[in-house]
Amino acid sequence: MMSLLPEKHIAVLPFIGASHFQPLVNLVLKLAAAAPRVLFSLLIATGDKHLLSCSDLPVNVKLYEAISSPWLSPPPGESRKEKMQQFLEGAPRTYEMAIAVAEETAGVKVSCLLTDVFFTFASTLAEKKQVKWIALWVSSPQVLSAYAYSDVIIQKFRHDEEARSQPERTLEGIPGLSRMRIKDLPEALQHTYLDDMYTLFRVFRELGTVLPRADAILVISYDEVTPEPLVANLKSKFQELLLVGSLTASFTPPLHDSGSNKTGCLAWLDKQKHQSVAYISFGTVVGLPPEELFILAEALEASRTPYLWSLKDHLYEPECGLSSGPACALLDRAAWECPPSHGDA
Repeated sequence: MMSLLPEKHIAVLPFIGASHFQPLVNLVLKLAAAAPRVLFSLLIATGDKHLLSCSDLPVNVKLYEAISSPWLSPPPGESRKEKMQQFLEGAPRTYEMAIAVAEETAGVKVSCLLTDVFFTFASTLAEKKQVKWIALWVSSPQVLSAYAYSDVIIQKFRHDEEARSQPERTLEGIPGLSRMRIKDLPEALQHTYLDDMYTLFRVFRELGTVLPRADAILVISYDEVTPEPLVANLKSKFQELLLVGSLTASFTPPLHDSGSNKTGCLAWLDKQKHQSVAYISFGTVVGLPPEELFILAEALEASRTPYLWSLKDHLYEPECGLSSGPACALLDRAAWECPPSHGDA
């Protein structure tokens, strides 16, 4: 335990799932080592505890299981989209209560919220608590720029049938995106039917108006590889923009023999040449539609490139449309030929 009351107390809200969860946790571990008198209350979902080595957490990082993540394994009859929507709608109140518990336990009020950018409700919560809000962006600066100009893009292209019919058309006039094509835009910015939008898409579209309220936006990138005009424009959009470099995981040597992996993936990987295998994964929430998965499977089979493809179990359920027929057969063959890690990576 910390021998003295912490000088500062920061509540950390990582988004659910490995692709967003780990970078923010890695940032917290670095900050905790650099600022031992600052307490970090890490508010995680019950399904993410396995991603942490709790015994290795610094004394100034406290773990709280604040919320469940049922969409990762939804009950029969309920879709992942429905469970995700329920989670996002209930998250503001749930996390506010979790922060209150952390404050009572620590005996020190939270003075800053450090969150994933997708938790846009943190803006309102920070204002309510009169604390700082810092948000971490895990994708590229170019995609951040697309969301920063989401209102402009939506107004420019949603009602422009000619533009929608030319997916190769570039986004001229939008800073940092002059080489990006319309079809390269995130799906949330291409969607033309507002009544068909669900909560996650609405969160994406809010980013352009909500993120400027943050005290700082942290971006996983480097000055040396990010175009100067893009950085300058993003800095003009936000109160503070900081490029924080890489926050990828530091992997420790495996504790168990690779042959113990039930899929056989690790044993197979051990036999391949260094950097000769392609790894394919689409995270825990957003994925490709069935027809695009089928196209990818065909391309993988044709390329003859060794690969590991991380597939979710629900892809083999009837709702995904690949439970039978030639598409399912090809996907199953492509998925296991090498073989990959089956499940969510």
